[in-house]
Amino acid sequence: MKIGSLNVSPGEKSRGYIEMPDYAGSLRVRFPVLAVCGRSGSQVVTITAAQHGREVQGIEVIRRVFESLDPEKMRGGM
Repeated sequence: MKIGSLNVSPGEKSRGYIEMPDYAGSLRVRFPVLAVCGRSGSQVVTITAAQHGREVQGIEVIRRVFESLDPEKMRGGM
């Protein structure tokens, strides 16, 4: 599975970034990506969260879900 510059092989978990070099004029922004690729199959799930001020609960929930996933028990991937 490839997301931006991040490559994840079947049965693996990985962390990385998608970089937007010209996001707002000359500002370079990196968005974190957590990816889990199941052993086989073609199903894909995307979970996103945004932060408004100091409201980081959505991002923390995604981090906890990511940590709890076992790629060996998953069947999806790209």
